[in-house]
Amino acid sequence: MRGKSKDLKGAQMKTQKIRLSRTINFLLKEIVAFAAVTALLMLLPMMAYALLPVTVAWDANSPSPDGYVLYWGTSSGNLTNSHDAGDATQYTIPNLTEGDTYYFAATAYEYSDGVRNESIPSVEISHTIALNTHNIATSAGAHGSINPSGSVVVSNGDSQTFSIAPAQDYQILEVRVDGTLIGTATSYTFHNIVQDHTISVSFVYVDPNPVDSDGDGVTDGQDAFPHDPTEITDTDNDGYGNNSDDDDDGDQMPDAWEIENGLDPLVKDATGDTDGDGATNFEEFEDGTGPNFFEDHFPPEAPVILTPLDNELVSMTPELATDEFYDPNIDDVHAESRWQIFRAEDNFCVLDVTSHSAFTSLKVPKLILEEDTDYIWQVRFINNHATESDWSAVGSFTTDLNDYDPNGNGIPDSQEVAVDLDLDNDGVVDNDQDDIKCVDSHAEDIQIGVSIKDSDNVASIVSMEIEDAGEALPIVESLGTPNFFQFGLIDFKILTHAPGDETVVTIHLSQAALDQGKLFKYDPINAEWVDYSDYAEFGPDRKVVYLTLKDGGFGDADGIENGIIVDPLTVGTAAALDDSSGSDSDSDSAIEDFMERILPNVGCFISTAEDPPEGGLNIWSEIRGRELAILFIAMLLAYIGKSILYRKLIY
Repeated sequence: MRGKSKDLKGAQMKTQKIRLSRTINFLLKEIVAFAAVTALLMLLPMMAYALLPVTVAWDANSPSPDGYVLYWGTSSGNLTNSHDAGDATQYTIPNLTEGDTYYFAATAYEYSDGVRNESIPSVEISHTIALNTHNIATSAGAHGSINPSGSVVVSNGDSQTFSIAPAQDYQILEVRVDGTLIGTATSYTFHNIVQDHTISVSFVYVDPNPVDSDGDGVTDGQDAFPHDPTEITDTDNDGYGNNSDDDDDGDQMPDAWEIENGLDPLVKDATGDTDGDGATNFEEFEDGTGPNFFEDHFPPEAPVILTPLDNELVSMTPELATDEFYDPNIDDVHAESRWQIFRAEDNFCVLDVTSHSAFTSLKVPKLILEEDTDYIWQVRFINNHATESDWSAVGSFTTDLNDYDPNGNGIPDSQEVAVDLDLDNDGVVDNDQDDIKCVDSHAEDIQIGVSIKDSDNVASIVSMEIEDAGEALPIVESLGTPNFFQFGLIDFKILTHAPGDETVVTIHLSQAALDQGKLFKYDPINAEWVDYSDYAEFGPDRKVVYLTLKDGGFGDADGIENGIIVDPLTVGTAAALDDSSGSDSDSDSAIEDFMERILPNVGCFISTAEDPPEGGLNIWSEIRGRELAILFIAMLLAYIGKSILYRKLIY
């Protein structure tokens, strides 16, 4: 894609300018024209739905193009209708069916030498045309009726009356409209209906020969405490009558406070937001604020994207950055950020993660992105009340060519294994098979492979690599880091047959895992390690690990069910090697194990030096770049020697 002629490059630059229309923002405005709709319904009484005009508006591009084209349709990705809007930035589409969902996208165009160049479509949006009718859901308890019953459809602005009748020997206990108690009326009328409603009624038995044991004027059949003249009702059924209970409805808000603030003490309304200020009634009670007064309860402001710049060429693991968190509420703090990345050409989501660590910047994990591909991304902030901001404006970037895997086999060339390697011992060299990929960790004689031969629900293994050298620092400084890394951080990417699939893959090791070794998964989003033992099973020789993964769930770093699993993991120990027996032979064994199984791998996580040149050993070239590693090894050896000497003195 980068070896084109000079003329074509010039055309590409022009196209990039037009493609800025990908960031067009839409504003949907429904036009409700009662007269037109009524007339249509009168002319066509058998028609189930009305037809409504809808105006779609968008922000103008800068610089201005020659015109815009609006596309729409009733299925995503198949926009069969279009209108050339000229240089206008909105268009009213007539006769859209109410209740149906429509999808919209727009393009910009300009003329050059008589040829019309049209941009790719903007991000597609959807909108459901609002119904011009409303539903009133009715419900009646046993021993009575409400008429009309069921779900009653009413035209916008009309009224509707309901009649309520109890059965013989029963009376109306209560009538509730939209959950609010209105008494024991035998009828109720909704006026000027502009939204959906509910009405419910319940009935109570009236004993024709009533008994009032405690003489409080309430018959035993209606008295929750028939032998206590001071109590008749227990709304929350907690065993305490309402007269003695200071929280009759059991919603953790005292009756006196609810009455003082205009709430119903007999209705559990703690989760409601009477004043619509973003805080629940219970939060208002806890904070000492008023549930009927709009306080400063606002969501955080939407983030502003800083980098990458729009259409910037970036690496395969770019860092996304925003401005600082801001929330108008003084006590609100930044708790999480949600990051999304989509492939631009088809809006396919490749990353959807919520981080409690990466607040205003996120380094995209390895293997998430593809080379030479356009992406768009957005982010939103979340405060400590779990209140989300609006999404940021959409940003865009393009990944550069992958220069570390020129042959395109999914393995970095610097980590290719020997051509005759057969790590799974199936009699066929691994490089000749599509269902296994192997890497060389560049430590002493250690190779690692991921096989999907016996895996269910897996379509293919795309790529694999091992992180070592200079990339070790942010990894080893993360929360929950294992005490020992036997191997480097293994990254691999597989495709499942369907989103959400669960599968088991096989990890092959050329060197047996430590007896105390466990499998640890690295979370690159929140920079922390997780013990993955519950999803990993070692084979008898500890050279094979059976690893359970779920797309969008455990073991998947992209955070979304999209048919792609990206997994970074390692083999390590959660504590120092066990040497508690105190015997010399055990100490010697521990040293042997360290020298033969751990020490050769230190380089795989720390060393930055290249392999020695053929024809001889250059001492300085071996030391240079490994100074910290050598110091680390020397300190470990000194610690082990000191421990052995201490044991000999004690025992």
